Amino acid sequence: MQRNVLGFTVSAIVMGTTLSATAIAAAPLLTPDQQQAQSQAVALSGEAAVQAARLAAIKRYQTAPPAQLADGKETLSAAVDETVYGALLALTNDPATPKVIWSQALPYTIGSYHIAGGRYGGDDPDRIYRAIAVDPAYRYEIHGKRATQASLDFSFEAISGPALWGKAKVALPAKDIDVAADGTFVITADATPTNDRRNHLQLPPGTANILVRDTLDNWTLELPNELTVQRLDHSDVQAATHDNLVKRATLEVQNSIDESLKFIAGVWKNPPNHLFPVVRGLGDGVKGGVVAVNRFRIKADEALLITLDPLGAKYIGVEVTDPWMRSADYAHRSTSLNDTQAEAGADGRLTYVLSNEDPGIRNWLDAGGLHDGLLLVRWEVLPAVSQVDKAVREVRVVKLSNLAAALPAGAARITAAERQQWLIERTRSYERRLAPQ
Repeated sequence: MQRNVLGFTVSAIVMGTTLSATAIAAAPLLTPDQQQAQSQAVALSGEAAVQAARLAAIKRYQTAPPAQLADGKETLSAAVDETVYGALLALTNDPATPKVIWSQALPYTIGSYHIAGGRYGGDDPDRIYRAIAVDPAYRYEIHGKRATQASLDFSFEAISGPALWGKAKVALPAKDIDVAADGTFVITADATPTNDRRNHLQLPPGTANILVRDTLDNWTLELPNELTVQRLDHSDVQAATHDNLVKRATLEVQNSIDESLKFIAGVWKNPPNHLFPVVRGLGDGVKGGVVAVNRFRIKADEALLITLDPLGAKYIGVEVTDPWMRSADYAHRSTSLNDTQAEAGADGRLTYVLSNEDPGIRNWLDAGGLHDGLLLVRWEVLPAVSQVDKAVREVRVVKLSNLAAALPAGAARITAAERQQWLIERTRSYERRLAPQ
């Protein structure tokens, strides 16, 4: 049984049908709670008020700068659909009966089941984003287990809103979490201050969610933490009515569109094909990390040459998104490269070629068919002192015909056959998130 929801064909899995126990065991992110949330999100998407909010969102996107471009027009509807679905998925979570919900993911298929994507806000291909609805009036306990080959980095943030658009109030980074020898850990979360306690996340007034980030630097080896959550208070709590949930859904869709358009408007004020690195604050995501975001513009016969300084970071990720900040298809194309996937030059720097035509260069960023889009770069797990002004060494447009002369000496090359094999391996490594071997 299949049905088209928010522009996607969504099958029975998100309409209440569950996978077999074997399939669930092979897909640790696709928990029963996740399936229930997907089913609820689809049900909400069919409500007349939510459909009206979606149409209003499309009209608002049509007035934004990217909508004046061919690539903006072509990707507009799909970008709105994924933003709406992402907002609805976050709303299925109730702080009285919290769940760990995976969000900001590509559309994916397990067996005959296809699940809609929820990418927005410059979602990171190397990141597993999960959200836990909370209320500072309650006390919570989060149980986790690190994989044998665990994520490079992970964190928990008390945020003011759903998923990526919420502003962090307090963060609990991995360095402040004690993990037992068997990989297990327990985190408490409530309104009380941390007071130098380890494994504790304060939930200040206004906290609505805990955003969990797992960074997978090596897709072939690393897996996200296993997580469960429970509310420690045993008082009875009345669940939200359906009418209230629909009302909240329309508001959150509007809020997500507001935040999206606000960020896009800021980016579009900048000239294309430049990168402006800044240090991230608590409310900007990974505190202490460095990020550079801007739009790119290239013609069919052009490439964008980008050279970065690693700054001593343990994680560097570069990605392409559409003009609306929805990540390009990174499971089947090289639209993103992290420091494990890219190859540094003899001087330690990383040089990338962004283009739509494969130039036969190892560090090729596939523009995904876009001539106008966004480029995001993240430096994370940095040393105490970093020279941020040296993070971006060069960004310039070159003709593909002149690329060989523009590249640094010794730039690693790759044949068409090697690229094809690399992409096959990339897809396999990505699919470990759904059904690790």
